[in-house]
Amino acid sequence: TIYSSAFLVMMVPHSIITVSLATAILPRLSARAAEGDRRGLAHTLAGTLRAALAVVIPFAALMPIIATDVANVVWGHGAAADAFTRYAPSLTLFGAGLVFFTVHYLMLRGFYALEETRTVFFIQCAVSLTNIVAAIVLVARTDAEDTSPALVLAYTAAYAVGSAVAGRLADLHG
Repeated sequence: TIYSSAFLVMMVPHSIITVSLATAILPRLSARAAEGDRRGLAHTLAGTLRAALAVVIPFAALMPIIATDVANVVWGHGAAADAFTRYAPSLTLFGAGLVFFTVHYLMLRGFYALEETRTVFFIQCAVSLTNIVAAIVLVARTDAEDTSPALVLAYTAAYAVGSAVAGRLADLHG
């Protein structure tokens, strides 16, 4: 419950900023891909990535400072009132995960524009494998109360790998 609830809160900036930007650039990415203009596609994608990160990075940096207050506002009443502070560590850690997820998400839009869905599949396999292995290792080393933060670290590791692999493959594809 803590992990999934904190995840939903962290997806708000992603949904508003990154998804909106990705939706707006898809026609340009597709046009550049259809023209064979990989440099133009990369330029468009890089500009969009900078714009998204200009909002996401400050949000991620601010989250450790405001996580307890956010948890209090969202869960500090009703049945969860006594346990709202347990949400703060997961919210704090999701900040870094959101940055990597943003990079990963936008990088994949470039591969989709190029119709390189097989590449996307293999990147997603790396993300999933990393998430599974990291989750098993991290959760095995923690108690029940710290399971959610351990899963957030696994999520962050998975999308760090996804971002790195997507970036490396984009470099190889020119």
